[in-house]
Amino acid sequence: MKTATQKHLGFSAALVGVCIVLGACGPRQLETTFKQDPDGDMGTANGLFFDLPPVDDRLNSGSGDSSDWRYIIVPRTGMMSVSLNVDDPSMVGAWYLHDPEGRVIHSEVFTEAHGYYELASMPVEPGRYYFRITAEKGASVYTVGAKYTADPMKEVVEVAEVVEEPVVEVKKDKKDKKDTSKDVKKDTKKETPKETGDDDDAGSSAVGNTKVTGTITLATEKEDGTVEVTIRGVGKSNGVTNGMKGTVEALGIKVKATNCKTTKCDGIVTGATARQLRENGKVVFVVP
Repeated sequence: MKTATQKHLGFSAALVGVCIVLGACGPRQLETTFKQDPDGDMGTANGLFFDLPPVDDRLNSGSGDSSDWRYIIVPRTGMMSVSLNVDDPSMVGAWYLHDPEGRVIHSEVFTEAHGYYELASMPVEPGRYYFRITAEKGASVYTVGAKYTADPMKEVVEVAEVVEEPVVEVKKDKKDKKDTSKDVKKDTKKETPKETGDDDDAGSSAVGNTKVTGTITLATEKEDGTVEVTIRGVGKSNGVTNGMKGTVEALGIKVKATNCKTTKCDGIVTGATARQLRENGKVVFVVP
């Protein structure tokens, strides 16, 4: 006859066996299967707005961030253009454009030979469209922007009747005419030197170094405690090159420029969090 202790041990062993078969023991398995990707599907898409500066973001298939969605609102019938630049063309993936019904109306697979993609002047009807980008292998920062042109509106011109009123002529003496012309000449002479002075002030400029201001559009904290940033509005076109140091105006900390292109530079920052840099994103470089 089994004792109470033997029965308890037997029940515990059976429960462990059920857990192993069903894989339901322990909350850690459930936690590891959850991926935090806030814009990974259509329902959680971020916005992509017309005629605003392009948006920087990144994908990393190794960390589970393998797709991003953004919605685009078309107000009325017109033409839409979407541009995309992938910093690392070796990333394996593609980008798509979905119509308001969710159907794919345009797609392109990434190739190592190209980093820039553009869909120009596509006819669209009013509705919510979606941009989607995927990474099957690799990682990269990308920049996406959208533009929109509405169809010309037909102008309705109302023609009003013109009622001609009689013109009353006022006769003036010759003396009055002469006096008036003299007054006009006197006023003109008085105003001339004032206009010249204003023009001279407008054309003056300070001689010295040039300040170039950019905006941090992407900030990512790294394992070594530094923050990797993307700065738009500065680059080789306005004299900012690799190795130059700028200053985050609101925080008073330095940014070292890296990987500078025509109108965009990457950078490394120490002494601030990614959130602080996004909220205080103005960076000033002094170009000699």
